Amino acid sequence: MRRAAWVLPLTLLLGACAAPAPLSVPTPVGPAAVALGFGETADVVTADHQFNVPVTWQVTVSEPSLIDASPTYPEVHCYPVRLAPVEVGDFDVDVTVPVPVFEPVVVDEVGGASGGGAGASGGSEDSAAAELPPQLRANTIPDPSMCGDLTTPTGYTPDLREMAAAGEAFDTYVASWSGLYGVPANAVRLTAPFPAAEDTVVVWSE
Repeated sequence: MRRAAWVLPLTLLLGACAAPAPLSVPTPVGPAAVALGFGETADVVTADHQFNVPVTWQVTVSEPSLIDASPTYPEVHCYPVRLAPVEVGDFDVDVTVPVPVFEPVVVDEVGGASGGGAGASGGSEDSAAAELPPQLRANTIPDPSMCGDLTTPTGYTPDLREMAAAGEAFDTYVASWSGLYGVPANAVRLTAPFPAAEDTVVVWSE
């Protein structure tokens, strides 16, 4: 009898510690690739890979400012980015979702070589090519802090819920540079990963 009395609580404990089932969420609808002008806003969705907890982001990329930064980067192109979490999926477990990825690119306004390299998407290239202008590699500055004060985006859902309730956003930059080598960016590319669907790609340019 004593042994049976110990088995029951252990069974209940194991059941309570079992991992929750992944969240069943609808697949994002709409085009997988979108071209926008600077100052326009895009709604994109990312989700974590284990439980499919979705987060909807509102993203705006503005026209760049030019600054003289340092001898290493004679002229820096700073693209302001505003990234606001507006909706976070309800789930019993706190998770970290992927934050949209931003890259400086060069839009080939003449319509020459197709995109790729640093601007390549994790989604379908055929789908992206149907909606987006051709893109080329651009000079990249990994740390954009020289552009000004910024807040580093996080995907931790408790933080995002607080921000969404308060109407707050992450303010950061995408930075490129102009010099003797390479080409400065004239556009910014976003990739929003979603495990159950094609990644969303948005390109902002003039």
